[in-house]
Amino acid sequence: MKNHLPLADLQQKILGLVKDSYLPEYTDENYFHSVSKSLNLQLVRAIALWWRQNHLERYCFFTARFLKATGQMETTTARYFQASNHSSFIEETGPDFLHWLSKNTIGLTSIIARFELGMIAINKNEVYEDEIFWPCDPFPIIYGLVQNDLSNESIQSGEFCMTLSDKIIGSFEVEEISPFQFQPIPPYL
Repeated sequence: MKNHLPLADLQQKILGLVKDSYLPEYTDENYFHSVSKSLNLQLVRAIALWWRQNHLERYCFFTARFLKATGQMETTTARYFQASNHSSFIEETGPDFLHWLSKNTIGLTSIIARFELGMIAINKNEVYEDEIFWPCDPFPIIYGLVQNDLSNESIQSGEFCMTLSDKIIGSFEVEEISPFQFQPIPPYL
């Protein structure tokens, strides 16, 4: 490599290669083309994604278990980390990931991310209030996630409204609502 690139540009390109968000252009030095085709780059990508998933599994307990149970963990986290730069600190990345999921996914994935985001905020003694509409009874799903045994039988249809609040003992309440009160949401799986 001729090493005439400014250090910041070199770092950006290498980071882009690791994140799979940069494809070397025809005018780029051969070094970048070689790295982009390297088996070692694939290994570095896999290790980086595994490490991040490992952190998210510990921080985002319910959401990570749901994503794993539905076979979405790897593709969803890869999409998230490829989207933009993220902090190395799980205390920042965890809530950001949950916000991202609540805005960029549909159904139960988004709902569980919102639920977990609220529970994390309440556990940090933050003032928090949210109302989440569930297309099924949330209790069997939460129980299934805690037991790491989520199944289709856990998803019992109905319309439920969950109120999360720092003012509620136990952090949330669930009320079954009639179909006339229900605000439709997209399919959950």
